[in-house]
Amino acid sequence: MDRLGEQCADAAATLRALPGRRRQVASYTSAAAAAITRAAGNEHDFGRWLAALLCQAAARLGSSAALVMGRPGGWEAQDVLHLVRATAGYRDEYLGHYKDG
Repeated sequence: MDRLGEQCADAAATLRALPGRRRQVASYTSAAAAAITRAAGNEHDFGRWLAALLCQAAARLGSSAALVMGRPGGWEAQDVLHLVRATAGYRDEYLGHYKDG
């Protein structure tokens, strides 16, 4: 199912890239917004869920700083780092606990 989802996303991206097509947001942005919307309606403790999800992504990338590599000085990046580091340790010492979800 994951592979099929990736193939569909690739096909959709190809269609969006055709000349004359209006530029749209990346497919993962729409998928993430849909997932977050569903989680906000279903998770009892949404903040904890979001923090754990960000920690899982950081663990897969290798560090909390990897989440904000593109623009580490922005206030948004600082807020993301604060949430992840408050959850998984300010030196990423507990990040390994989140690697496998």
